[in-house]
Amino acid sequence: VVKLGDEGSIQNPDQLYHCILSNITKNYNLANLTLYASLLEDGGELLMSGFYEKDVEELIQTATPYFSFTEKIINNNWAVLKFNKLDFVEK
Repeated sequence: VVKLGDEGSIQNPDQLYHCILSNITKNYNLANLTLYASLLEDGGELLMSGFYEKDVEELIQTATPYFSFTEKIINNNWAVLKFNKLDFVEK
């Protein structure tokens, strides 16, 4: 299932996702990390983009309780981060 929209368009208590792509600002991603964790199946992938390289460390540190960091791509000061949801995070 591929859906486009904000967090309201993917919230469904009967469905967990294998992958979420969030292409938006650092602050929005920081504010929604627990939401992403609640919507992903265990081991599911979270891809975050739309922020600057200088924001990478803060995002990785803040995501650590919910996700394991797996990959970083930097292109012209823009960043993409890939995480996997930790199995013990409550839904």
